[in-house]
Amino acid sequence: MLEPCQDIARDETLAWLEAAVAEVRWGSGGKIRKPVRDGLLVAVFRHYESRAAESKPLLHDHALISIAPGGRTTRGRGTTCRRTRR
Repeated sequence: MLEPCQDIARDETLAWLEAAVAEVRWGSGGKIRKPVRDGLLVAVFRHYESRAAESKPLLHDHALISIAPGGRTTRGRGTTCRRTRR
C-alpha cells in the first residue's frame, strides 16, 4: 500500500523539478538560461530500511539526476536548480 503512494510522490516531485525548476545555463557565468526541454535523465534507487544501527523500516527513494543537458552541442553548458535556493 505504501509503495504506490511513494511512486506517486516521487513522480510528481520529479515532474515539478523538471517543469518549474531545472534549467540549462551557458555563457559567461551561466547568464543565459533556458528551461530543460528534452526532459531530465533520472535513475531512481529504492531503499526499504534506514541506515540506522537498528535498521528500522523506512521506505525511501534516491534519485540521481543527470547534469548533462541535451541538444546539438553541450559544450560549455550545464544544468542548474538555482531557483530552488531562493
